[in-house]
Amino acid sequence: MAAFVVLGISFHKADTLTRSRYHLGDIQARDLMLALKKLGASSWVLCTCNRTEVYAYGLDPDALVACLADQAKTSAEELLAAGAYLYTGQTALNHLFRVSAGLDSMILGDLQIGGQLYKAYSRSKELGCSDAFLHRAMQHARKGYKRIRTETGLSRGAASVAHATVLYLRQQGCGKRILLVGTGKMGKVTCKNLLDDPSLRITLVNRSPERARRFAADLGPRIRVAPWAALPAEIAGADVIIVATGAQEPVLCREHVLQAAGTTRWLIDLSVPRNIAPGVEDLPFVRLATLDDLALVTDETLRTRQAAVPQAEAIIAHEMNQFLRWVDTLQVTPVIRALTEKLHHLRRAELDAYARSLDVQQLEQVDRLTQGIVDKIAAWSILYLKDTPDPAEATEAISRMFQLELKEDA
Repeated sequence: MAAFVVLGISFHKADTLTRSRYHLGDIQARDLMLALKKLGASSWVLCTCNRTEVYAYGLDPDALVACLADQAKTSAEELLAAGAYLYTGQTALNHLFRVSAGLDSMILGDLQIGGQLYKAYSRSKELGCSDAFLHRAMQHARKGYKRIRTETGLSRGAASVAHATVLYLRQQGCGKRILLVGTGKMGKVTCKNLLDDPSLRITLVNRSPERARRFAADLGPRIRVAPWAALPAEIAGADVIIVATGAQEPVLCREHVLQAAGTTRWLIDLSVPRNIAPGVEDLPFVRLATLDDLALVTDETLRTRQAAVPQAEAIIAHEMNQFLRWVDTLQVTPVIRALTEKLHHLRRAELDAYARSLDVQQLEQVDRLTQGIVDKIAAWSILYLKDTPDPAEATEAISRMFQLELKEDA
């Protein structure tokens, strides 16, 4: 377990701007996993608007910090000073299970994170950057995620970043004219939540007119589409501007907003890296909200979810224990293999010594008899090794007793 490491930076200690600095695009994440593979480690990289995390097996923690810092074009010291965290062993495993279940999310019980985590693992598997340890860990984490969804109230009700956005607008009394910039997944989910209020008038602007039309067609006739060139004018005519694109650079700057001077405009940036340029919030008529602000929004749904946390934690503890039992079998597997081979080698050697003095029928009978004896001795030994509270001590004792030679690649 000591070889399992998690390195990350998230909303817990890093604000949106800081998280943006360490956010890895798909190509960067791929390059990092391939770099770790060259060092002999398996890994996957999880990047969302609220966290960048690397899950690795078989690498020194300091080397992992150095690799992520190199990919983010910073130093290890700066990365750690920015609020990065480093977990190893069972602490890292517990973090994986909590992230998968939505217990570590900005919005408690976030339904999206389990899918995002599995997608990150799947990309690693496609690149050949995973291994049996990470595969089994993901299996148990995903099983815990599914059990928590079906057996507890942790993910019930509408509570997500998109839902928090709608609650925020309602609490602030921001107005009815909504401009949505971008057609990413977050934008689409947010738009669906906005459509629950029939009084809202929603306009969509996107760089790709065709994508904008498909987006609007999927959500219904209430969505009006405007061309990208009309962005400043649409901002001037909106009460709320929600930006949710997948761009790596800001798409909305001061010049876009200046035409709206004189009337308060609410700007909401749902993107990481941030898509609203720094400094826009300094304009006197602008009120900017980021993901960090939305984290403060709560309602009865979230209070209900909080009550389900103990039950979710119990499920995580159970699934972690199941995984750790499997890890223990890894420790005894080489001994089991070596013991089985040794017993069968001894049996064959004894049979060969008496083979000439036995006829074919007698040899077959003795072969079956000795095979059964060896199988029973092996079965008792294997059962003891798997159930012993101290696998290390037991494997050492049996290795000495039978003078086993363990293969390094076993």
